[in-house]
Amino acid sequence: MGKWELKRALSDLAYEKEKARIEEARKYAKLANEARREYISTMSPYVGMKLSDVPMEVLEKAATLQKQIDSADRKWAKLMGVKLCGPKKGGDGNG
Repeated sequence: MGKWELKRALSDLAYEKEKARIEEARKYAKLANEARREYISTMSPYVGMKLSDVPMEVLEKAATLQKQIDSADRKWAKLMGVKLCGPKKGGDGNG
C-alpha cells in the first residue's frame, strides 16, 4: 500500500468516526427535544398559577423530564465539545 492509499484509508476512517459521533449527538438532541416538548405540554396548563397550586404528581413528572433533558444535553455537549453554562451536576445553583 502506497503513501497516498494509506492517507486515503486514514481519512476515510476519520470521516466514519466523525459521522458516528455526529449521529450519536443527533440522537441525544432528539431525546432532549422530545423531553422538552413533553415538559412544556405537562406544565402549560399551570402557567400563571402559584407553584404550590400545581399538583405534586405534575411537579414530579416535570422534574423527571428536566433530569432527562439535562442528561441528554450534557451528553450532546460532550460529544460536540461544547461547554454548557449553569450549575454543574449535583450543584444547587447557588455558587
